[in-house]
Amino acid sequence: MYNEIRPRFFAEFDESVFEQYYKAALDEIAAIDIIELLNNQYFYLRFILSTLIDADHTNTADFEMQIADREFRNNNKILADYYQINETAVAQQAKSNKKIQNEQLKKLNELRQKMSDACVNLNSEDAGIYTLSVPTGGGKTLSSLRFGLNHAKKYGTERLVYIVPYTTIIEQNADVIRKRLNGSTEDSTNILEYHSAVVGDFKTAKVDESVGDSAYYYARDTWDSPIILTSQVAYLDALYGKGSKNIRHMHRLVNSVLIFDEIQAMPMKC
Repeated sequence: MYNEIRPRFFAEFDESVFEQYYKAALDEIAAIDIIELLNNQYFYLRFILSTLIDADHTNTADFEMQIADREFRNNNKILADYYQINETAVAQQAKSNKKIQNEQLKKLNELRQKMSDACVNLNSEDAGIYTLSVPTGGGKTLSSLRFGLNHAKKYGTERLVYIVPYTTIIEQNADVIRKRLNGSTEDSTNILEYHSAVVGDFKTAKVDESVGDSAYYYARDTWDSPIILTSQVAYLDALYGKGSKNIRHMHRLVNSVLIFDEIQAMPMKC
């Protein structure tokens, strides 16, 4: 069997190229501390499985839809553009706040601005867990957005993932972020909502008839979007859930800023 498969395999895949990939894989594994690898082998294996399943599904879909050369999103470029848009909005907001006559509102906006500046000035190069404890109405959504966009600009982070316990809050946050970054509530692909309240028969949409629906269907299945707003359930499913849909999402969490909103709603056992 091996003698039959080998020549067929290398008929389409040069053996020298295969050896290069194989050596690169060994080098990557060798760079990982053995204790780290053993303690977290579940996540390493799931990550590899996630990339393989995603590539296989995407390749199959491209074949069925006769897409010869898919254009993938340049998330770094999109996030860099969003960073500039957001910083311009922040500067304009600070400028307009000086003209407010209501002293209480003016003071509240100054506190929001101070918190936003603290988030963007957190220049730690180390990946870690940071907390932001602010009362309702303090502007956590936009402050965390500013932190994430700044981090992406400096360190090449590929996406921001908002993880929220309630669909109503997901929808509110998505609306705020879309209005801030592009002045529209229609962007469902670059600013992706993934939760049970999003409905629609996107699978049947044809590329030539409804590019937006088809683009959303791809973004929804792959999580290949620069900004994702999803539920705690979907996040845990990506890490632990069965089925190719959940596994496919897992590798998109790597090299991402994960923002847990209303984290106190997460059960302690989780």
